Amino acid sequence: MKKVLLSSMIFLAFHLSSKAQCNAAFTYSITNNIVNFMSADSLPYGASVWYFGDGSAGWASYFTHPYNASGTYSVKHIVYDSLNHCSDSTVKVITVNFTPSCNASFSYYQDSTHLGNYYFYDQSAIIGSYFASATWTINGSTVNDTLINQGQAFNYSFTKPGIYHVCEMLQTSSGCTSSSCQDINVVHVDSCSLNIIFTDAKENSNPFAIQFTSTVNTSSTANVSYSWYFGDGATDTTKNPIHTYTKGIYNVTAYAFYTDSNKLSCSSYYYAPLYVNIGPVDTCSINFTYTANSSKPNEISFAATGGQVFSTEEWYIAKTFSQTDSFFVDTSNYVQLNSIDPKYTFTDSGYYWVRVQATTQSGCIVISNWQTLYIDSALANVQSPDSASRIAAYPNPATNTVNLSLALPSNNTISINIYSSSGILVLTKQVSGVAGNNQVALPVQNLKPGVYYAEINYGSFTKRSRFQKM
Repeated sequence: MKKVLLSSMIFLAFHLSSKAQCNAAFTYSITNNIVNFMSADSLPYGASVWYFGDGSAGWASYFTHPYNASGTYSVKHIVYDSLNHCSDSTVKVITVNFTPSCNASFSYYQDSTHLGNYYFYDQSAIIGSYFASATWTINGSTVNDTLINQGQAFNYSFTKPGIYHVCEMLQTSSGCTSSSCQDINVVHVDSCSLNIIFTDAKENSNPFAIQFTSTVNTSSTANVSYSWYFGDGATDTTKNPIHTYTKGIYNVTAYAFYTDSNKLSCSSYYYAPLYVNIGPVDTCSINFTYTANSSKPNEISFAATGGQVFSTEEWYIAKTFSQTDSFFVDTSNYVQLNSIDPKYTFTDSGYYWVRVQATTQSGCIVISNWQTLYIDSALANVQSPDSASRIAAYPNPATNTVNLSLALPSNNTISINIYSSSGILVLTKQVSGVAGNNQVALPVQNLKPGVYYAEINYGSFTKRSRFQKM
């Protein structure tokens, strides 16, 4: 009897342990309008998704989120673990209470080479809204908009020494306004405005020896010095150097420094990639396409394309949980394929990010951008980690209506929330479900084209689905 009891306890402990692999519990702390969320689950392959109750979402186990208005928010946290194949979700209601405010402030620093050039950037303290715009003035004159980067930073070249009164007039999204001013004592200004450029040409006797020729827009060339960085660790200080490379791609930078009689210097630099004996620049490129096997849709054939013939290809396939965020890639658990135009059979449905790195026969190394692909179905004998919680949507893609079919164990209310691929709630519907099969039609004709996610709740059950709106 004791052995039976002990075996039962071990089985129960194991069963509870396996059921508790994922834990969506979380804690949070609130400071004014800023809420710090911390997931209780720290599994190495776990991924967190947050819905903050204000129409925005986040993707990390620790996330700091600002709220733009006081109120009560229902925060949902979803955890998915790609190694243990488990998922869990939980909801907490939080109350955020603060008074919106703004306090304009900015900092600046002087360029160490162009002594008359100053960089100004916004450092305003904003609570309960976000930066909307700013007007900058110098001695009462508005700074040209073309100099300002999104209203929050700009650089300005002073042409004369003196004291300049610089002001920032801030406005936030909630209508809060604030001003801040500082007096800037400009002692030195640039005595020149260099603009160095260079060209390169192969030596006739040696295609690996490159002749660089530089020009600067100043007649006082005797006061100009040079620094070259050839991209392979070598340097030079002459005006028009010759450098010998091996075959490859190199990033070359040339600096020009001018010093006048008052020892006030300014500088300029020019950067360009150099392709040594590997063909024209525009042929060192790569992209790829992929096609599915019509009889086995989870078998994907990849094909790399480019301006040259590839001698090697390295493919990287990583599971992701969002169509649009490459940040949300499970890079700790990726597949690497080392072959030309490979085939790969996916054993799990969902989103994947794919990238290829290749070397051409002439030695050019190129890397493609990440691309997403979606596997709707995997092998019949392989179950997706959360296949039991997934519901097929049809037709998919859809134009006007999406249908969901689900079986209820008893009469219950069915609540459906539709989220965009960026996590924004776009549609909500409730219907009265009955025990047995239920068909639910969702009107999607007013949704923008894209991928959407459905969360279906009834009783203590949560199901999910995905569809594309054409």
